[in-house]
Amino acid sequence: MSFGRGLGVVVALWTAAQLAWLAADGRVVDGDELGIVGQAEIFWDAVARDGWIRTAWTAWSQTFGEYPSVAPALQGMVARTLGVGLGGDGLARLGLVLWGWPALVATGLLGRTVAGPRAGVWAAGLLACSPLFSGLLRHVLLEPAMAAAVVGAAAAGAAAVGGSGRQAWVACGLLAGTALIIKQTAALALLPLAGALLATAGWRALWALPAAAAVAGAFYAPRLAQDASYLFAAAGTNPDALPPWRQAAMYPLVLGQQALSPWLWGAVLGAGAWNRGAEGAGAPPRRDSPRRALILWLLGGALLLLLLPKKYPRLLLPLLPALFVLVGAAVQRFPRRAQAALAALAAATWLGSSFGAGSSLFAPRLGLGPLDERCPQRWVEPAAPGIDWPALTAMLEEAGGPGTDYRVGALRWPVPPCEHQTTQDLGEHLRVRMRWAGSEAWVMAGEDWAQAPGWPGGSPALLITDGPWSCDQLPAACGDRALESVGALPPVAADWPTAIHVWRLAP
Repeated sequence: MSFGRGLGVVVALWTAAQLAWLAADGRVVDGDELGIVGQAEIFWDAVARDGWIRTAWTAWSQTFGEYPSVAPALQGMVARTLGVGLGGDGLARLGLVLWGWPALVATGLLGRTVAGPRAGVWAAGLLACSPLFSGLLRHVLLEPAMAAAVVGAAAAGAAAVGGSGRQAWVACGLLAGTALIIKQTAALALLPLAGALLATAGWRALWALPAAAAVAGAFYAPRLAQDASYLFAAAGTNPDALPPWRQAAMYPLVLGQQALSPWLWGAVLGAGAWNRGAEGAGAPPRRDSPRRALILWLLGGALLLLLLPKKYPRLLLPLLPALFVLVGAAVQRFPRRAQAALAALAAATWLGSSFGAGSSLFAPRLGLGPLDERCPQRWVEPAAPGIDWPALTAMLEEAGGPGTDYRVGALRWPVPPCEHQTTQDLGEHLRVRMRWAGSEAWVMAGEDWAQAPGWPGGSPALLITDGPWSCDQLPAACGDRALESVGALPPVAADWPTAIHVWRLAP
C-alpha cells in the first residue's frame, strides 16, 4: 500500500470512530471547554454580521480571556459559513477536520522524512490509536489546534534539515508562529524544537525566524508583558504542591498508560525483543540529521515538562508525534505478521478505550489522581449518556411560555460528580442551551438560593431541583406561592444518578 493510500485509510477510520463516539456520548462539556465554546459562539455570530475580513481582524487583534482567540474564531466562523449549528456536536465534529486531519497528515509526513513511508503510516496510525490524542480531539479545546500547528512545524523543519531548502524553513516558521497565536503554551514545545533544529542544521534554521515573527510578532507585540507573565504563571501553577516523586512520575505514567495503551506498549516492546536482529520488511533505520533533530526535540521537550511544576496531560500532546515516529521507525522493521498483529491490537485497544464498558482496562489512570483541589480532568473516557437537553429545554419553554421572558432558578444547582465530568454546575450549561434553543428565559446561574442567599434579583417562575421536593422543606423559598410539578427527567447516567425535576412557582 502506498504512503498516501495508507495515510488516507488511517484518517478515514479514525474519523469514523470519532464521529461514532461523539454521537454516542452525552456528557456535559468540561469547564475549560465551555469557555472555548463560548468564544466560538462569539465569532459564529460575528461572521454573519461583519463578514470574514472584519471578524478575522477582531480575532487577531483582540482576546476574550486568557488565551488568543484565533482557533475558536476559525472554528466558529467556518461553522457558521458551512451552516453548522452550535448545539450538539457540530463544533467538535468540525474540529476533527480542522485540527485532527492536519495533525495526522503532518505526523505521517514527519515519519516519512525521518524513517521512510511505512514509518510515516505507522506513526500516523499510532497517533490515531492514542487514547490521549483521540480523547482530546473529541473536545473543543485549544491544544488540538496548537498541536497540529506544532507537528506541522516539526515536519517542515525535518524536511528542511534533510535538504528541502529555504521554502521548508519558511513553512516551519509560519506554522510555529501559528502555534504561538493559538495558545501561549506552544512555546513549551517550540523552544526545544528550535533548539534541536539549531543544533542539527546550524544557522540555516534561522531562516524560520522571520516567518515566525511575521505571524506571531504583530499579535504579541502589544501584549508581550501580559502574555509572558501568563506563561510563567501558568508554567509554575501547582496548587497542591505535589511532592517531587509525584511530579517526576506524572508524565511517564501518562505516556505509559494513555499516550498508548499499556497493552500496546507491551506488545511493541515484546515484538521488538523477539525480532531483534531479524531483518524486517520495512526500510532500514536512518542515521541522518532529521532523526537526530527529532530525538533532540523529544528529549528536550520531555525534560522541560518534567522540570515545570505545572502537570497536565494535555501538555504532552505536541510531543506525541515525535514519539510515535520513533516507534513507527522500529515497528516497520518487524516481520509483516508481527506488524499485522500489532495493527489489530492497536485498533482493539483504541476502540476499547472509546466504547468499552470502562476505559480503565485500556487506558488506566494508575497514579494519576487529582493534581489540585478540583476534580481531575479526564479526557480518556468511553462514550456515556447524558442530559436530554432538547427534552429539558422544551419542558421549560412549555411551562414558562415560548417567547416570554421568565426566570429559571434552583435552590442549589446540581453539579455533576467527578466520576461524570469536571465542569460547572447545571445552571451554567442550561443558560447556554436555552440561548441556543432561542429562548428568552433568564437562567439564574450563580444566583441559586444557597449561594445568594435567597432570591435577591427576584424569585424564579420555574424551579429546578435534583430530586423530589416540597415547599415544606424550605418555606422561605416558596413564600406565599404554590408549588406545581411540571415534569422530571430520569437519572442522567449511572455515574450521575440525578433525576432533574422542574417545578412552577405559581402566584
